[in-house]
Amino acid sequence: MNFIKKRLFMILCIAVVVLGIGIFAAGMMVSAGNAKKSETIKTQLDQVGGLRTKAVSNAELEQAQRNAEMAQEQMETIQQVIRQTSRRPLLYEPIFPKLNNEVEKDFHFREFGLRYCDFIDRLLKQLNAGTCPTEQEEEQLADKFYQDNLQNAPGQGTADLRYQERFQIEKLINELRRKRAQEISVYADGDAFCCYGYWKSLPRQSIPMYLDSWFSQIAAWVQEDVVASILEVNRSANSVLDAPIKRLIEISFTGTPPQGEPTVDPSKTISRATSSRFTLRTKGRQTGATRRLGDNARMLPAYVKPKAAPASSSLYSAMATASSATAAVQYENILAIPFSQHATNDVIDVVQFEVGVVIDSASLQDFILALQSEKVTLATALDGTPRNQNRRNQITVLQVDVEPIDIQAEKDAGYFYGGGSLQVLRVTGEYIFFHKGYQDWMPQPVVDILHPPTDKTATTSSSSSYSYDNRTRRN
Repeated sequence: MNFIKKRLFMILCIAVVVLGIGIFAAGMMVSAGNAKKSETIKTQLDQVGGLRTKAVSNAELEQAQRNAEMAQEQMETIQQVIRQTSRRPLLYEPIFPKLNNEVEKDFHFREFGLRYCDFIDRLLKQLNAGTCPTEQEEEQLADKFYQDNLQNAPGQGTADLRYQERFQIEKLINELRRKRAQEISVYADGDAFCCYGYWKSLPRQSIPMYLDSWFSQIAAWVQEDVVASILEVNRSANSVLDAPIKRLIEISFTGTPPQGEPTVDPSKTISRATSSRFTLRTKGRQTGATRRLGDNARMLPAYVKPKAAPASSSLYSAMATASSATAAVQYENILAIPFSQHATNDVIDVVQFEVGVVIDSASLQDFILALQSEKVTLATALDGTPRNQNRRNQITVLQVDVEPIDIQAEKDAGYFYGGGSLQVLRVTGEYIFFHKGYQDWMPQPVVDILHPPTDKTATTSSSSSYSYDNRTRRN
């Protein structure tokens, strides 16, 4: 104890020194740990900062912005193209969607009829189309033969003389038919186009014809693209004799006839079998290939609509295709079940049509591809300068039927094809219009077909404002 007491001060000093050394060592250890942690944190912060700098660099931000702007421009371009495909020049603008003065409707509807007939005449001219010689032409040829070459009355004299008469007349008629086939590129006339005869000879009574005019306009757009397809297939032909497509039989639709009843041209009702005393062919088969359904010669287009399970209004769903039509969905106004499942909805309007042609079998695929190819129309201003281009691809082929052709019946009907492996081709297709492209042109009766009003008062008012006769239509 004395030892401790004597050296207490020294012991305390030593203890203080040892404690200080311990505290210093502990502090150094803590400082080293903190420094290590700080270094780790700094490294992590640097890494994050590097990532941030890399992610939001000005160059990449600008590129991302440009990409977004390009995507928006592309979307706007797509929407514009979609609208333009269905916004083609109207035959006669003043009547769509409504006349400003209903008192003048007779004049305006007749003017539309003239424009439609002129449009079809121009399509026929583009095709360099024509008809086979008429019976009257062949009779005149036979009469001239008798006047120039024979003293006897037709059909009189010896059997040998009558045979010579028939042989010579048949030869002359065949030459006439061959000459006509060499002058044109395809057999076609206004009867192949729905309602050409109707608009050509409108009845005199006043008839409200908004629906007739609208669906005739729809028909004109479809007919224009069908004719463009025939022109594409026949582009290298000089005449019917070497043309792949030799005759346009029909372009038909699924709707109803126009409301008016034009005067029937009596000359169209004469049959080749009974009208001419110089008929030299087999009787009873003298009409050739005809329309599949005779009563659809004047049928207007109609919109294909689902009877059940309405199609989605989204653009993707509207344009999506499937391998087969859904059995649960039934459609109105169709010529063939649409395997594409396309039907009129809020995005698209669909019309089915049928084309019948006499064609060389080697060109069947060419015509189908031409129908489904892109079409271009270059509109021009009144002074003839180009105004705008309309590019579209609106046809889908749904069904193809190939029938053997009765060559003798074609000869009896006056057609001269010049040989080839010929068949009758009937193509059923659908034509798609984008609703936004032309909805502002639609007359109210057409809007009521697409979206039937539920309010009777609204129906009455909208119909009366158009002076529209609300008779039942199959559309």
